Amino acid sequence: MGELFYPIFGYIILFIRYPKKEKRRQVLKDFFDDSYSVAGVQIVLSTFGIILLVFLLVSLAAVIYSIFVHDASVL
Repeated sequence: MGELFYPIFGYIILFIRYPKKEKRRQVLKDFFDDSYSVAGVQIVLSTFGIILLVFLLVSLAAVIYSIFVHDASVL
């Protein structure tokens, strides 16, 4: 599924971010090895990483909050 999804997603994102064809081709060549698939993978994985990091920080904050609010002898 990735072979189909990532190039399409990479093309759409680069098309939205860089409407001019020359600039889009230059960015694709310089940053994404002239591959829309690489662009799609980088964008999806960086977004997934940010979401995962936020989830972990919220979970850690919830654990720390529960330790201070509830009786610590439970631990």
